Amino acid sequence: MDRVRVVDAVVWFFWIAVLALVSTLFLPAQQRQNPKLTPGAVDPTLVADLSKASHLVNGVEHNICAAGFVTPPFRVATKSQKIKTAVCLAYGVTSGCPGKAWELDDVIPIEVGGQNVQANLWPQPIAEARVKDHQVEDPLGGPRGLVCAGKITLQDAQACVLNDWVACAVTVKKLQGK
Repeated sequence: MDRVRVVDAVVWFFWIAVLALVSTLFLPAQQRQNPKLTPGAVDPTLVADLSKASHLVNGVEHNICAAGFVTPPFRVATKSQKIKTAVCLAYGVTSGCPGKAWELDDVIPIEVGGQNVQANLWPQPIAEARVKDHQVEDPLGGPRGLVCAGKITLQDAQACVLNDWVACAVTVKKLQGK
């Protein structure tokens, strides 16, 4: 690993730690998942091949950096009504959840190798979910873009989002020079 990547990684983890601390102190708890209820889960079949080569499995692209990668095949019907209700109840959200005001969100987005299972789901108010969709799950501008540009590893992106998606979004913008 060259010196620039080591320095980038140190800066990356420093900003994650600082921003995670700040957001933990000042953001309402609902903006963050409870790690005991939603520890996160990754799909071991997804890869980040920077060559952008295709990694087809049963006709479905598994390389998050390949041009043909899309998330719908991985958003299978694991979010049954029973699972949605169980997740909402575990978080103590009984009013309107599941429903139009809530999104059962993947704490580690599929865009960075998250798995669509109960251990990776948490109820997020829909307005916050739209912000997260724009800031963290943006295929070109979020952590996936940094992974596919070779600036961070897939594991770094997963840890960033898992630890605190709000802090992660700020860190991503800093690394992109925004």
